[in-house]
Amino acid sequence: MQVIRFVAILLTSLITFCSAKGVERIVGGFEVSIEQAPYQVALLYYGFLRCGGSIISRKFVLTAAHCVHYVPASYLSIRAGSAEHASGGTEHKVGRVDIHPKYDNSLLDYDAAILTLQQNIQFDTLKKPIRLPFLNQALPTGTYVTTSGWGLTGDGVLASSVLRMVELRVTDQVECYKIYQEDGGITTRMVCAGAISKDSCDGDSGGPLVDIRTKKLVGIVSFGLDRGKCAIDGVPGVYTRVASIRPWIRQIVRF
Repeated sequence: MQVIRFVAILLTSLITFCSAKGVERIVGGFEVSIEQAPYQVALLYYGFLRCGGSIISRKFVLTAAHCVHYVPASYLSIRAGSAEHASGGTEHKVGRVDIHPKYDNSLLDYDAAILTLQQNIQFDTLKKPIRLPFLNQALPTGTYVTTSGWGLTGDGVLASSVLRMVELRVTDQVECYKIYQEDGGITTRMVCAGAISKDSCDGDSGGPLVDIRTKKLVGIVSFGLDRGKCAIDGVPGVYTRVASIRPWIRQIVRF
């Protein structure tokens, strides 16, 4: 009976995880130590990697809404302070899940969620919060950014056990809209970023998009054009624009 229940849990996780359009994914990147991204956490579902996330305060983690949509908080935990999603660092149980009230599961608009942890994260060199941009702070086309996670490193390749990072550039919003217009389009709550043969990939959803210059969390890994295909030349990935949801974050998180 326990085996059947366990298999059912895994199937539920897979169905929920793949229900969003073109769930995002790190290709063409490189392995990094957690000291290089101390804000990064692994979001776990019954102990198994589900998505990524970013530490924004001792008790709060920012991730993508599609990672936790219809998932009870009691099923979730995060691992902080480790470059490996399955070991090391500290594991913290999630006590509450807040999904953006305007989240659209079909368009993945307002694709953001805040996880409230049952116990505070103790900050050190391996676990640190990342700063957020101001409300509607501009993110010019061409801005160099990084994203990181434990997702697939290529089509048909197993997820990485060690944290990987890739450098991208912010794409022109109008051009990105043209690419995605048949897939529902791009809204002002989204930002696009890409590079030749580089991308985020399945398993990286919810992870950080960081401005290399300001070191601020400017995006949340959200979706891509084709599920299961990564780093398609000319097709950037899409990220939730953190600057557009600052008022909602402020309502929940007291810095």
